[in-house]
Amino acid sequence: MISQGMLIEVLGDSTDGVVLRVLHVDPTGTDVAVIDVDSPVANPVWHKASDLLQSLSTNEARVLEKDHMLPPLILEDEIPKKAKRFRDSAWESIKPLFEGQNRILMLFPHERGRLILQRVT
Repeated sequence: MISQGMLIEVLGDSTDGVVLRVLHVDPTGTDVAVIDVDSPVANPVWHKASDLLQSLSTNEARVLEKDHMLPPLILEDEIPKKAKRFRDSAWESIKPLFEGQNRILMLFPHERGRLILQRVT
């Protein structure tokens, strides 16, 4: 079963595979939005869940337990107050992009651009 947040390494001919993070699984479980976690752009790409499951079952891909892109753990009380204020203010300005229906629309480039433009104007 494919689930949100899962890391899947698609093994290739080279020594390094492509690591995908599952951002969204549609309610029917048919389509899955993923990003290449190592890509500097990391735009969402849609795949059929059945294709990913097939790759996993044939060992062309594997589920990763360790997230090599996970930022270091920083305790809340270790963050300077000025940095917290900046972080919280930045989050409040973009938070509506990831709530309700917008969290799905953000997975589509044309919708993402429109939603971001609405936030900055």
